[in-house]
Amino acid sequence: LSVMSAFSVIVSQLDSLLVFHFLGAAQLAVYSLATMLPERVGMLSNFLGIASLPKFANQPLSSIRKSIIGKILRVGGIGAIAAIFYALIAPLAFRFLFPHYLSALGYSEMYVPIIALVAMLNVTNTILIAKRLTREIYVINFTQPALLIGLQVPLLLLYGIWGMIAARLISDSIGICLGLWFTFRPLEAVIDVVEGGVNINRVKALDRT
Repeated sequence: LSVMSAFSVIVSQLDSLLVFHFLGAAQLAVYSLATMLPERVGMLSNFLGIASLPKFANQPLSSIRKSIIGKILRVGGIGAIAAIFYALIAPLAFRFLFPHYLSALGYSEMYVPIIALVAMLNVTNTILIAKRLTREIYVINFTQPALLIGLQVPLLLLYGIWGMIAARLISDSIGICLGLWFTFRPLEAVIDVVEGGVNINRVKALDRT
């Protein structure tokens, strides 16, 4: 899993370099403060993946499919409540903690949907890990970061920090959709055919679902 996520980790550090290169150090400070707090709050949802992994691993995929939309909506709802709470206290927090960077406040409030998106993304990714869908995890770990880079550069040039925020929100939303699509697509679609035969390891992985 660490190897699979290496590309995502590298890409996640490029946003600061892009902002510094195209907008300068002052705007980088604004961008960093605007995104730091919502991302820290969103990371609190990482426990959802850890807590739900054993449960998903012991459930057949058919059962997960029946309940996953409800789980995603509940998790997203909790994330939305946390986002609203953050948006309410952010003005006070910025005035006390970062009085010289109040210009970051508007960006930070616009970035709060990331809290709910990260929580939902944790759930969809955990399903793929629990079902040992290795190829699908690789696809998401390469597709989503590549999409993020593809969006960041043009949107940064067109809209500055607003564009960087939009790029992240869009890429995470698409990552959730990809996870759900891999969860709901027919099992037969993920059986590999190798030299006229069936990949036995893949069949065994499907049997465990």
